[in-house]
Amino acid sequence: MTNSSITCAAAKLVKKAAYQQVLHHLESNNLMDPFQSGFRPNHSTTTALLQVGDDIRAATDKGMLTFLVLFDFTQAFPSIIHEILFLKMYALGFSKPTVDWLKSFLR
Repeated sequence: MTNSSITCAAAKLVKKAAYQQVLHHLESNNLMDPFQSGFRPNHSTTTALLQVGDDIRAATDKGMLTFLVLFDFTQAFPSIIHEILFLKMYALGFSKPTVDWLKSFLR
């Protein structure tokens, strides 16, 4: 195993641990939007599409006009202004050591 593959494997483990901790914080403090489908256990693109389809059908049954606008945010993270992300994390109740760790990790 090369040094770079060890680093890559370690980074994946750190990302997974960070993801689990952030998700736990958001869910346990009821900060997760109920319509958030991505990056959540038991939620997927399929469940989101089923919900949207059902909402459109219900609106159509009521004679309502429906518009659908879709955004693809899959490549959005690299364009995030980190300082705004950190301020948002503080607003969501993340501790200073947690935000400082993320700052260090992103460097």
